[in-house]
Amino acid sequence: MAAGRAAGVFTQDAGRAHRVAGRLRHGTVWVNDFHPYLPQAEWGGFGRSGVGRELGRIGLAEYQEAKHIYHNIDPKVTGWFAD
Repeated sequence: MAAGRAAGVFTQDAGRAHRVAGRLRHGTVWVNDFHPYLPQAEWGGFGRSGVGRELGRIGLAEYQEAKHIYHNIDPKVTGWFAD
């Protein structure tokens, strides 16, 4: 199966459109349209067309590092570790 940046699926059957779109290995799949880009939607390709995403929440995540910080403001003995 080919890989690329974008594809278009034209059909009146919404279920079929989403099944086909889900199986395509393309970064963007338009249904009953071709080429509109929304600034809030991520874009990018697969394989030789590129790795990673730009724009949208997924694109922003490419430039971030997640960190979990827990701050107990009322510490008490929990019994998890020996005193």
